[in-house]
Amino acid sequence: MSNPWRALRTALRLLPVVAALAVAVSGSGVRPATLTLTELETAEGYDVGAGVVWVLVLGEDEAHDTDAIQLLGIDARTGAAAGIGFPRDSWVDLEDGRMGKINQAYKEGGAELAGSVVRDLVGIPADYVLVTAGEGFVAMVDALGGVTVDSPLAFPTDDGRLRIHRGPNVLTGEEALSFAQSRRAFPGPGDLVRSSNHQALLLGLLVQLQRQDDDRGFLEATALAGLDGLETDASPADLYRLLNALTGVDPAKVQGCVLGGTEDVDAFGNQIIRPDRRLAQRLGRESVDDATFESGCTPD
Repeated sequence: MSNPWRALRTALRLLPVVAALAVAVSGSGVRPATLTLTELETAEGYDVGAGVVWVLVLGEDEAHDTDAIQLLGIDARTGAAAGIGFPRDSWVDLEDGRMGKINQAYKEGGAELAGSVVRDLVGIPADYVLVTAGEGFVAMVDALGGVTVDSPLAFPTDDGRLRIHRGPNVLTGEEALSFAQSRRAFPGPGDLVRSSNHQALLLGLLVQLQRQDDDRGFLEATALAGLDGLETDASPADLYRLLNALTGVDPAKVQGCVLGGTEDVDAFGNQIIRPDRRLAQRLGRESVDDATFESGCTPD
């Protein structure tokens, strides 16, 4: 039988990967850095090689809204990974027919409700919910030596400090945060593009972290900082298996789709997006078993 504490020690060197991925999609952070990893009841003894593990990654701001929402699937057998992004204004059934924006789900019902709302949309039960809030993102990116993000659009960031170019952009921590938070320059509902940018940033961070993997002591040292504030109900062995799957991702096999929909307003005149549920179900159906989108992201 394997020693779970040995597994936990091994997981320490892998923790920065998840920490960076989670912090990257967080909105404005003003509270002490925290990571909360919750194992949902849908997780049934996940083990590397057993199939796809699904992690719902949420970035929480000081108001406890989760304006960054990404469902990440990892197939440890092939190295494939799929991300489904949900714009914060997506109009969903929060509970018992009570409609609201998806970014309110975690605040109102915790990890279970957030996971349930996403499962209702795409049909995929998340195994874990990973929530982050804090101001450690800038320091994390700078410790990595910056991050290269491939942007399909050229745009000025919302804070006016930076102009993103179409194609690869080498960003510092502050610049990466500006990139992640910007949405006003985009046509239509800006959060659709912002959600896609979150995915591009996650991929850039994964590539940069994997480049650092051979530097002796780098990930271990970063892990010790990442452990500060970690709260989880996952076992040491489960934590190790989850993180090991993540580090086995092949960047060339990563796909990302953002769930769009129809623009509308709620009863108070606030902008909402009514999700394309047909597309949501197809994305879930195609990716649930192998973390790939056979038909791409285009609506049917």
